[in-house]
Amino acid sequence: MMLSRHVASRSVASRSLRSSSLTPNWLAAVQHPCNAVRGFAAPSGSSNAGGGVPGDFVCHLRDVGVTIPGGKKLFDRVSLGFLRGAKIGVLGSNGSGKSTLLKVIAGVSSDFDGERWVKDGLKVGYLPQEPQLDPSKNVYENIMDGLKESQTLLAKFDEVSMAMGEPDADFDALLDEQAKLQDQIEHLGCWDLSHEVEKAMAALRVPAPDADVEVLSGGERRRVALCRLLLEKPDML
Repeated sequence: MMLSRHVASRSVASRSLRSSSLTPNWLAAVQHPCNAVRGFAAPSGSSNAGGGVPGDFVCHLRDVGVTIPGGKKLFDRVSLGFLRGAKIGVLGSNGSGKSTLLKVIAGVSSDFDGERWVKDGLKVGYLPQEPQLDPSKNVYENIMDGLKESQTLLAKFDEVSMAMGEPDADFDALLDEQAKLQDQIEHLGCWDLSHEVEKAMAALRVPAPDADVEVLSGGERRRVALCRLLLEKPDML
């Protein structure tokens, strides 16, 4: 994940992780060498952000468990806290609950016990094992689907700019709206979308822009989906 500084999270494994059923299956947090693993068991309802979560955390799970049909607990009482800037991994044998845990963290699954907290405004990206692509669009068009917010902002900026040429234009209101749009565009780096897309596609070695996604291999489809996701610039991936 060297492509984006937006890929984030530092793992903090609590004592609850050691007692979970994932531990025998070698669940582990694999971190950047500079990151420390620390115990975390902040009391619920404290004055910190997120009801007991320290202010520098961007995501936290407390006593999370998942029970699958039949009553079997896939895992139980897992507590994790993520700090901005880390790279983590989840290791475990088949069926130990790795994908399910990641879905809970990403907010894709809500079928769990315990608490999940994400910092206000945090943008979470999730890449499923079998990503969905639009078969009616080619590779480039599928990737551009990840930039709808940027494209909307640029279109709105052009619309406001055109409106300023109208005889009865309210210049003060339009200038104010234009300035706000410009700030958003610059924050997202939208001015040179084509160049950003080309760089991302080259770095991930995705298939040709005009390729039919229905004939791509599983690995090629995942690269297309990952390229689209990274261009959305999530805070946590």
